[in-house]
Amino acid sequence: MNRLFTLWNTRRAWLLAVLYASCVSWSGFGLEVSVADGTCRAREGDLRIARDSKGVVRLELNNRAKLAGPGQVFAALPGTPARILPLPLKTPLQSPAVLLAVVNVPALPGVFAMVAAAPPEISLPVRVRLAALGLGPGPLAGFEPATNRFLGPLRDEIVIERRVYGPVFVAARLDRPVVLAYSGCEQGEARVSGVAWLADRNVLTGKAALGAKHPMELRIFAPPAPIRWLAREMIVGPADTETDIMQTGPWVRAWTLQPPAGVATWRVRFERGKPRAPTSAGVRVEAAASSARRVRIQCYGTRGPLVVRRDDGVELPVSGGTAVDSHAPPGRKIVYTVYPVAWTSQPPKPLAAVKVTTPKLPPLPPRPDVYCADLKPKVWTSGWNGAPRRDLSIEDNPIRIRGETFEKGIGTHAVSEIVFPVLSNYRRFVAVVGVDDEKNDTPVGSVTFEVLADNKRLVKTPVLTPADERYPIDVALPKGTKTLRLIVGDGGNGNACDHADWANAGFIVEGEPTAEELLSLWVEDGFTPMFDGRSLGLWSGDATVWSVRAASVHGETKGAVAQPVFLAWNGAPMKNFLLKLRFRVLSGNAAVAVRTGTDAAYRILLAGGPDRVGALSSSEGTVLAAAGEFVELGERSTRRLGAVVPSDAFRKEGYSAPGQWASLAVRARGRHLAIEINGLTVTELVDLRSGGPTAGRVGLELIPGEKAVAEFKEIQVRPITAEFGAPVHLFNGRDLSGWTYSNPNQKNTWSVKDGVLDDTGKPAGYFRTARDFTNYVLRVQLRHLSRGNSGVLLRMVGKDKVWPRAIECQGLIGNLGDIWNIDKFPMKTDPQRTRGRHTVKAHRSNERPLGEWNQYDITLDGEDLEIRVNGLLQNVARDCWETPGKICLQAEGAHMQFRHITLIPIARTSQPRRPEPKP
Repeated sequence: MNRLFTLWNTRRAWLLAVLYASCVSWSGFGLEVSVADGTCRAREGDLRIARDSKGVVRLELNNRAKLAGPGQVFAALPGTPARILPLPLKTPLQSPAVLLAVVNVPALPGVFAMVAAAPPEISLPVRVRLAALGLGPGPLAGFEPATNRFLGPLRDEIVIERRVYGPVFVAARLDRPVVLAYSGCEQGEARVSGVAWLADRNVLTGKAALGAKHPMELRIFAPPAPIRWLAREMIVGPADTETDIMQTGPWVRAWTLQPPAGVATWRVRFERGKPRAPTSAGVRVEAAASSARRVRIQCYGTRGPLVVRRDDGVELPVSGGTAVDSHAPPGRKIVYTVYPVAWTSQPPKPLAAVKVTTPKLPPLPPRPDVYCADLKPKVWTSGWNGAPRRDLSIEDNPIRIRGETFEKGIGTHAVSEIVFPVLSNYRRFVAVVGVDDEKNDTPVGSVTFEVLADNKRLVKTPVLTPADERYPIDVALPKGTKTLRLIVGDGGNGNACDHADWANAGFIVEGEPTAEELLSLWVEDGFTPMFDGRSLGLWSGDATVWSVRAASVHGETKGAVAQPVFLAWNGAPMKNFLLKLRFRVLSGNAAVAVRTGTDAAYRILLAGGPDRVGALSSSEGTVLAAAGEFVELGERSTRRLGAVVPSDAFRKEGYSAPGQWASLAVRARGRHLAIEINGLTVTELVDLRSGGPTAGRVGLELIPGEKAVAEFKEIQVRPITAEFGAPVHLFNGRDLSGWTYSNPNQKNTWSVKDGVLDDTGKPAGYFRTARDFTNYVLRVQLRHLSRGNSGVLLRMVGKDKVWPRAIECQGLIGNLGDIWNIDKFPMKTDPQRTRGRHTVKAHRSNERPLGEWNQYDITLDGEDLEIRVNGLLQNVARDCWETPGKICLQAEGAHMQFRHITLIPIARTSQPRRPEPKP
């Protein structure tokens, strides 16, 4: 009989196996496993496994479990049961496999730690024979630290049904009590040693490193047969330490209460008891299917612990006479058999059986003609972990709902809103929705899905949890619909673990849209399209390389590229502008060039992976700024001012690999350039060289190297008419020069740590510039290290006080982009979004999670104010009093950090229209 082996799930474990001769290499999203010369290593954000040539295996899981000891590493190939191959392999591995590691725990004689990692390409569950792992045939007793529960009896096979499992501690010895785990064991803390069984006294004993603030607990298996062992007391010495002990069946917990610090000897005394008679006949069982893959089994007449076995071998634990099968095969007749739990080598005899037929799954809607994941949204928000993902779950895994994988779709998190424009030829909206399988182990996840045509609700699902079936949506769009809104709610219990999927979401179409509609899909207000999706009439280049395919500019070389292949835009040269487009590089390397026409033009790299996309170089190929850097170029020196983006930001913003569509934005303002990928500032450049390009045209480029294939679409530009001066760094990253406190009590509030400006948030006040500034673009990165309030004050005038006359760009977490008017500063905001002094932002919050950097881009041009948060225009104000004033950073309760505080002066050529207001 095989016991359901439910192990701990950690986040994002991806495994893909590829073999090179005598070396096995597994690769995926951050995970690598290689086998060569007797050494095996696996690396991933949550799992590390290393085995040396002497057979010692080291495990590190989720930065918690750190175990080492003799052991084995295996590859399990899917099957029934799976084939097990010890690593290293001697024959090629042609398909993905499950990686398993079994390690002796040196501190616990006869106990093994086990972890397993399954790639997304493998359909779970996977069955593995215990004997193949050197643990069989059973029965085994186990303990799972992550869920703080005992497991067993485990027989013959284990069933792996989660992507990453472990650590789980198991023991095969059943003739006497055995320590399975202890507090700190899963973190690799050596708190227990010298464990021994004193048979003449029926005592388990050992030593323990005790801590006054960390009570220690032992998890012990006490066999119920053939001898029943009863735990009677725990003694810790030499100190007089209070202890307690509890036993439920074969499971014992023994712990210390408020122990003194130091090393002590512990003993757990047992008595022999008479084994209990197994459950007798007379057990009655009923089963009912509540959905296609969920069956509830109810047992009556029980006298002891039971287990329910499905006819395909999967076992279900019984608690309170009830077992729930959350992964029943849909649409077939299933037999469930009830067995007594037995710790003997012989399998027990069945007590009762029941048959139930599960309903068939509802049919899937038709595949859309146009996928939402391929469209440009008007609104694109997720309640956690950055922006929604295209064709991935919110944790960057393949989209999976109840075991089904969907290649297309959108992964997001409650509370979420996504809005798409609707063309006249869109007839129906289709999707498959549900909670992603990456949260199967967390039943608190619950979401609702709503589909609205403009403001008319078309669909609202019931509350869906990880146990609910995928929910098909297929609705007609009312005639004249302009926008489609996709809303994910939190189910009414908060948004914890609310991982929501819009799988295969898209539109069924009839006929063709108009040319104007096609442009309206992506041309933004104030922008001019540079490519209409039909011809290259505005561009010049080699017609054998450049063409139009599927409404995109398609560039493809016949072979390796020896010289740059350029497609030039024939429009007028531009000085200051915002350029936007979407791109994907299918092979080789490509770039976008701006301010071309001189030898010093800028080239923006668009290939090479997340660590290279967005890098800036000259037209000659000289690297000016690596991807992720803020660089200042001078006449004689280059200053690298630090990173502007974390290493995993591309993945969180939806860019995972070359070959996928991504967005590019280039903001050129005088001597300042900012490069954005998928709305994320990835490279920033201040070019103070006298020969630095200040104007020019735009071009698309295939870079020398291997055969190059790249596509570009939705190319548009908005000229910026303002004249800009040389950028100024208000914060040098080393000290507080150029700034002053609002009052002496602020001296301990502000400091420089690791190149960033640190704000403790207390006491209330602000840190301001010594100089006055009037018209400018202010770029500042800020992040919350704790929840609370802060802000950026503009054109602050008058005496220092809390709070001075100024415009406040809100810094309260979740409210970046809001405006507060302080002390009646003259200005006008949208009356529909203004209540008193407060004007809320135009869109939902697009801030990044607590602890991650956000980009504030604030423009004060004369009487006009624009506030952008992470590239999104969140607020505007008009008729602002045009006066010189200080720039201030607020301390208002939140622990904050600021960096890259850059001011780009705007040269005004006209006088202010408004006189200075009266106080």
